[in-house]
Amino acid sequence: RFWIRLAAPPVEAPAPAPGEGRLQAGEDAGRPIRVLLVDDHPMNRELGEAMLVLAGCSVTTADDGATAIEAARRQSFDVVLMDLHMPGMDGFAATRAIRALPGPAAATPVLAVTADVRPEQVRACLAAGMNGHLAKPVNREQLLTLIGQVLAQEEPAARRAAVG
Repeated sequence: RFWIRLAAPPVEAPAPAPGEGRLQAGEDAGRPIRVLLVDDHPMNRELGEAMLVLAGCSVTTADDGATAIEAARRQSFDVVLMDLHMPGMDGFAATRAIRALPGPAAATPVLAVTADVRPEQVRACLAAGMNGHLAKPVNREQLLTLIGQVLAQEEPAARRAAVG
């Protein structure tokens, strides 16, 4: 056993530039993005929640498809991050059920977060009504970029629906 002592001045992490690494809801920029994170594995939920909270998101978690549907029915979310393989109701069935909910919940963007990355698996996600696909293990920057992209795509449609 040994110890090494180094004299070094304390440092602080640089403050992020405005908007850097933080997600905010489009037109309501003062409000954090509301994310429903659905995954049956506790560690995936914990890590995902930590990444999202550090990015300024408000996160609700669900450990299966049925719980996710109930959360989407009760609460308004900006985006749903959906695991595919869960006991009981999988992510495909949960997404189809969310799409069948009445009101604005049916239009909530759903992103697949899965280790299934073959082209036919990605097509199956889109066919089930998902808006995008992110491969596990999750890269924080890719996750935040994809959420930002899907929300930017949804924003004009939401404005048109509110006007029309």
